[in-house]
Amino acid sequence: MPFQISPNPASDEVILNNIPTGSRFEIVDFIGNTMLSGSLGAGSQALNISTLTSGIYLVRVFSKGRVWVEKLVVQR
Repeated sequence: MPFQISPNPASDEVILNNIPTGSRFEIVDFIGNTMLSGSLGAGSQALNISTLTSGIYLVRVFSKGRVWVEKLVVQR
């Protein structure tokens, strides 16, 4: 089950929805640099993205050997 990001585009905070139990996340830029990472709780979780500059990022969620990827647009 893929997760969802809202709002998207975003500026300071996003909420990841439909997160499986025991997941972790990475937000990477298009060069492949990891900008943010951490563990997630099940269900929904808010992430502070205020340190990210305007641009397009990939949000990866890892759980039980699977990886889901969604695009995130940050606008300032």
